[in-house]
Amino acid sequence: MASSGINGTTVVVVLAGTVLGYSAIKGKSISGVVRSLLEGGNPANTPSVNALQPVDAGSVGTVGTSTGPVTGNTSGQQLSYSEIKQLWINAGGPGGIIAVTAAAITEPESGRKPDAVQKGEPYAQTGWGLWQITPGNSVPSAGTDEQLLIPENNAKAAVAKFKAAGNSFTPWTTFTSGKYLAFMGAAQNG
Repeated sequence: MASSGINGTTVVVVLAGTVLGYSAIKGKSISGVVRSLLEGGNPANTPSVNALQPVDAGSVGTVGTSTGPVTGNTSGQQLSYSEIKQLWINAGGPGGIIAVTAAAITEPESGRKPDAVQKGEPYAQTGWGLWQITPGNSVPSAGTDEQLLIPENNAKAAVAKFKAAGNSFTPWTTFTSGKYLAFMGAAQNG
């Protein structure tokens, strides 16, 4: 683990290529701080971001589980297909077979884990969350980077991407390649 002291603030950077910590620099996102460190810059000069704010629960809602509502980063917890379909619908996505398809896509995209972050891609092409939304083309109102690890935010961004594509899943390569098809039965029944 590497850390760097910046004006009395510690920023935990990486262990085996995985970001472990958070930015304690007020108003700075961990991804911006890490990017700045990797580029040899001063993280204290990272542009400020708005505080993490999940999507308004009145417009998106939460999903109930046996342990309570699904909100925020679920720390590696795999969501059920039923929970994912409900997230999709609550975010304004169509129900029925479209919601089933949306849920099936999350298996090859993220393993149905809301905190999945794609590795080995340039920053602008790194997928975040259930539907692996990339910061280069996400919906700003749904958030960017770690904000997309909040299941409701990721669902909102996924629905917006679906609608922007003419109510189509073509932006997801796991759809266009057919990888999602192996999970349609489970998503339909789950």
